[in-house]
Amino acid sequence: MMLFFILLLLREASGQLSIALHAQSRSELHGWVAGSEITTRGLCAALIKRKDVAACEIFAPFYYGALGTRIWDILIIEGFSGPVEHVIRTVRRMNRKAFIAHWFLDTYPSLSAVAALQVDLFFTNSRIVASRGFHAAAERLGQDPQQPWLAIADTKPRRFVALGVDESFCEKTQNDIQIDQSLVVYLGQASVTKRMLLPSLLTISQIPGIRLEIYGSAWDRFADEENKYLHLVQCCWKGKLESKAIPELYRRAAIILGTTESEQRKLGMVNNRVFEALASSSADTTFIAFEEKGNDEFIELRRLLQNSQHQLTFSPTQAARAVTKALRSVVQRERNNSDFCLRNSYSRRADTMLSTISLVKDDIFDFRRGTESIVLVYDQNDSDWPFIHGLLPAILQLELEYQQRFRVLKLVQANHLLSDDDTSWCAGASIVIARGLWHGPARKATAKLNEHSACARSAGIVGTLRSPIRVLLLARNNDGTFLSCVNVNESLAFDYILYDGLEQEKSCLDLHPRVDTALGLHIEGLRNLGEGWDSSIDDKQQTDRVYSLHAPLVNHRPETLGSTLRKAQVLELNTVGKGGEFELLAALVAGGIVRVSADNFYLTNLLAATTSGEYPIANFSLPQLTAKVFFALESALDPPRAAARVQVIETQTKINCQRDYPTVSCFAHVVVALHAFVPPDDGVWCVRFNDTELSCQGDTKSELDVTFHFNENVLSTSLALTVVLRSGNLTGKLDDLPVVRTSETVLFFY
Repeated sequence: MMLFFILLLLREASGQLSIALHAQSRSELHGWVAGSEITTRGLCAALIKRKDVAACEIFAPFYYGALGTRIWDILIIEGFSGPVEHVIRTVRRMNRKAFIAHWFLDTYPSLSAVAALQVDLFFTNSRIVASRGFHAAAERLGQDPQQPWLAIADTKPRRFVALGVDESFCEKTQNDIQIDQSLVVYLGQASVTKRMLLPSLLTISQIPGIRLEIYGSAWDRFADEENKYLHLVQCCWKGKLESKAIPELYRRAAIILGTTESEQRKLGMVNNRVFEALASSSADTTFIAFEEKGNDEFIELRRLLQNSQHQLTFSPTQAARAVTKALRSVVQRERNNSDFCLRNSYSRRADTMLSTISLVKDDIFDFRRGTESIVLVYDQNDSDWPFIHGLLPAILQLELEYQQRFRVLKLVQANHLLSDDDTSWCAGASIVIARGLWHGPARKATAKLNEHSACARSAGIVGTLRSPIRVLLLARNNDGTFLSCVNVNESLAFDYILYDGLEQEKSCLDLHPRVDTALGLHIEGLRNLGEGWDSSIDDKQQTDRVYSLHAPLVNHRPETLGSTLRKAQVLELNTVGKGGEFELLAALVAGGIVRVSADNFYLTNLLAATTSGEYPIANFSLPQLTAKVFFALESALDPPRAAARVQVIETQTKINCQRDYPTVSCFAHVVVALHAFVPPDDGVWCVRFNDTELSCQGDTKSELDVTFHFNENVLSTSLALTVVLRSGNLTGKLDDLPVVRTSETVLFFY
């Protein structure tokens, strides 16, 4: 906490902006370069040169080590990935006034997933989205324009900002690079969503006298599945190309080819490769794009190519003719792309973005943006004093104590729910809290909520919905117990479980990853039960507000408990076993007389500890209880879900080993089943053989290939396979990625 305030003071003293950018990947970790990595690198380099910017840093899965070391003023998300939602939450936890924008440059992973992001502003390189909104984009893509996320996104500001070009592509070389008059190049990964790619390259590869070179990832994988790709791999594929080598390649080429992913094309989005080619190519290099035609004939790209030798074609045949014609007229001329580079530099893009943010931030600032909304459903029980005078005030107090990080949207009596199938009562909630007995209606109604509920949450990279975040405030049964043993999977429907005991009890809840006690009471309210509210009491106004916030509990004001305590001159607590903690504490606070049966060692010890000062009453105060509830809700929001688990699918997992004594070389194809865990939203899953971790999968796939070697032990001919789930979100430190779940071990013999 002290570090937080130091960072806050340093930031305010400088008056400069700290800007975080989020890319889709980081090549040092993943081995491949996404377009968003190039974009964020260029934008960050431009931002850091500005006098009003103190710091700029690029984050990506799972490179988040410095995310919590600085208070960020602005977060710009360029590359969507699963952990983005948690990154947004982390930045806002540090700075409630942080401004968050998404630079919408493609539809990955889906239009609805992008629209669901909790951002303040959308930048986009689609004029359709900028001018007409996400619903218009959905119509253009043939999707349902009535999706709820789209309407929410359309209420936010949108600004057209095209991609730009990094300065490295505009630098002049000391010695002019000679154009290879037969060289035709294409740079980009193989993809079935680029519908013009394969037929156009196949047609161009047949032109006599040209040398077609293809660079990018996945071409070999596609060649294994289709002969047409195999032909291009055999004749023309040169493997991957480092990003720093791209300018030199483009300067040597006579012709640079380009195309656009189909959904980006429909929205008029011009990709990185166009800007790089036009900025770095030689003066007589021709850029030829082959695109799907559409009704707009790609106006945005046509504008960039106008008044030049570059060409836009709409069929493989047109593209081949353009290549043939361009090769006949290649002449070495001096390169001068300075005007294009100036107009499309990332410095220009940075100016546009920061000026837009400056204009709109005050108009759209809402102190409740990013606030998590709570719907609280409870069993009807007039004598549930631990809830009425403890947990409920603590939940309502969250709005006052934690800068409106949480707010209670509404309270719902479980007994009043219309039917078991009706989930409309939870609409608008980020978190659903149930209070009541294990077999009570509140717990049952909340446990039934699923991905079809009115309060289901976006699933990030998958783009579907997931069941809502659920928290259970478990009440004691009449016999003093919380629950008889239940199927552990039933308890895992709740992402956090709190119960108002003094200490954790041994039960089947021991298998739940997030269980804690939460015993406390509204001390100031209970101390002043007898004479009504005294205007001289400092806490009076706040106490009154807590109890009057929500009409459904207006009859449960503190006088109810106070009257009971006053009438009982001596409060007899003869409970068998555990229970009665709250009543004992309330009586002590209200000045009542307490008598505990001598054979009730649990309450006798609590009474002795409380009166002796070992357990001061202040330990059970409303602020202490509110802090515990706050921690529980924050933890419940952070992945993974309590129900997360992983299982090795033995029938599909294959392991082959070859002996070359004393070394054994193995190849393993590991297949798993994931439950309530979506990589990379929730983290990654990792493969271990004989307790040695070999590789991790951070994509949405449920399979992973692993090659490994070990020295053979003559006493063992088996391999122990274990899969673990790693999620840094559990602790709020995304870079740590601690192990949060472990599969059962499976033995394979070789």
